[in-house]
Amino acid sequence: MADAERLGGFSLGRESDGTVASIDQMRSELASELRMGREDTKALRQQVADLITTIRETSKEQTTATQDAATKTSLAVTNALESVGR
Repeated sequence: MADAERLGGFSLGRESDGTVASIDQMRSELASELRMGREDTKALRQQVADLITTIRETSKEQTTATQDAATKTSLAVTNALESVGR
């Protein structure tokens, strides 16, 4: 790792001033990146769960609205047929 290798936006192997980073420091930086990745993953999972809930609620509302419209249409057709038959 004599040359700087790029990973997740920071250099492994050398500090910004050109000094060689210690293994403990690199381990600490990697652990920090891993924690941030886990936090990002948790946040994304929550966003997906929220979206799924929103989609389900919207779908139920649309289904109810469609059923209501179908019922009203059916009643209107029934009333029209009854009035024609009189």
